[in-house]
Amino acid sequence: MRHLAPGILSIVATATALATQAVQVRFINTPDGADVVATANAGEYLLNIGDDHGVELPRACRNGLCGSCVCDVVEADGTVRTVRACTTSINAPADGAELVVDVYRLGGSNDDVMDASMKRFADNWEDEFVPDYKKGVTASSPPQGGGPDYSQPDSWTTYERLPELNPR
Repeated sequence: MRHLAPGILSIVATATALATQAVQVRFINTPDGADVVATANAGEYLLNIGDDHGVELPRACRNGLCGSCVCDVVEADGTVRTVRACTTSINAPADGAELVVDVYRLGGSNDDVMDASMKRFADNWEDEFVPDYKKGVTASSPPQGGGPDYSQPDSWTTYERLPELNPR
């Protein structure tokens, strides 16, 4: 690193110091009503901090596109920022105050459809998922046991008509 310009060396030193700085994170409005307080390093993602401390935020894409992990970060001055926990890394508040994360969207919902749709993403599904191309499935070799035959024209573009909701 001695070949770097002094300004860049200063930036690297500051980033290193911030990355090892402990930050207290408080998750409020959890489903069971109890606040969860965690200590984490600056730079860690909110989703991972929650997972490590028993706050299971919903997730699907893990890159911020789906929005299922949305929560609110409450600043010390009361300002609320809506963020996606999977792509938001924490920084230490300037005044040393704890970082408050409001997860109210987790509680109070008895939405069976949402619960059922999220079950497929439980228990580290992303570690077990194997895409078709890694299984050797291609357009010319459909999966064993059925599925669309992509080598045949129109085999995957045929749609069945949905039943009428109010038949006449």
